[in-house]
Amino acid sequence: GSRRGLALVIMLTPLLSVAIGALMALAGIRPGFPELDRMEGATGNAAAFAILAFAGFVVALHEMSRPGRPFAGGLAVVNLALVILSGTRMAIAAAGVFLVAYLLLSDSLRQRLQAHRTRTAASAAALVAALLWYWPALEPRLFEDARELETVLAGDADASVNLSGRDKVWRFYLEEFTFSPLFGRGMGTGFVAAADWLRWPRTTPHNEYLHVLVNTGAVGFVLCAAAIFLWYRSLLRAASENDQPFLLALAPALAIFAITEDILGFSTGLAVFAYLGILLTRRSTRPLPPRVAKPPRRRRRGAARAKAGDSSRSGAILSA
Repeated sequence: GSRRGLALVIMLTPLLSVAIGALMALAGIRPGFPELDRMEGATGNAAAFAILAFAGFVVALHEMSRPGRPFAGGLAVVNLALVILSGTRMAIAAAGVFLVAYLLLSDSLRQRLQAHRTRTAASAAALVAALLWYWPALEPRLFEDARELETVLAGDADASVNLSGRDKVWRFYLEEFTFSPLFGRGMGTGFVAAADWLRWPRTTPHNEYLHVLVNTGAVGFVLCAAAIFLWYRSLLRAASENDQPFLLALAPALAIFAITEDILGFSTGLAVFAYLGILLTRRSTRPLPPRVAKPPRRRRRGAARAKAGDSSRSGAILSA
């Protein structure tokens, strides 16, 4: 039930995943990071690891804005570096959106960064160094698609846009959606159909919006969007003044993240929503409502009569 403890677990889990992955590489169970172009940790999937590192980054940055968390700033820098090393483009974009939005919305975060300018400058330098070191592997993933898209738009019939197979997956899921556009095909049917017909190693939609459309149709999509909106509004109402900027900055980041990743499908996404869930139970800055005194309970008639009888007998003895 400790918010501090849960936050610490979320912040440290990406590092633990990296350590376990390194031990597995030393034992020959799987290749190590030098042989991979993207950080995977112990998850065996760079996208799943990126979600885990993203959760560690946003939670650490938010915990940094609260008093008594001197370690959170360093963990935020480390987890953001892990997001970059995962090579997951949408995770990097979501982390950047969250960072900019949170800096604009949170007064307490800006005050702490200004109070520790030396640490802030050192952290920024470390992130730039990690980005430059990983840039030869990251640059093709970020800009190769854009160059190929320019070639396609220029009229080259032989050119194509490489979306890491997502174009095939998206086309398949769109066709599945057209089979039942109103109410969908049922929970999980997209995965089953993709496993049977799509010749691709991963059958996930790589797009949560398509995922919900295939499962529940347009009607379910609208209901799901309304449910998410109401849930997030309840979070904002229950959260403290310090937590509200965090929630407002996280909303667009998650919306962007869901365009090309399975933020709801990967089990590592539970780290984000577990932290959001505990915000409903902790109101650190709001005073508790005043306690209302309960009215006195009525005594039973039998007990009242017995007490009255005892009083009359005592009076008779005293008078005698």
